[in-house]
Amino acid sequence: MHHRDAFLQRVEWVFDFDGFAVIDDLAFVHLIHAEEAFHQRGLSRAVFTHQRVNGTGS
Repeated sequence: MHHRDAFLQRVEWVFDFDGFAVIDDLAFVHLIHAEEAFHQRGLSRAVFTHQRVNGTGS
């Protein structure tokens, strides 16, 4: 769109439909709590033993 009011034309296009069109870009996002689904996910970073973590600063 090379018009000065391209944003307004996009908004106008979304609301201008014949009644038969369906807007299908609605996202249904479900929140997942890590503590509830821990057994279903992978670890997000490397896992070190307790002794290895304590020795990294020296």
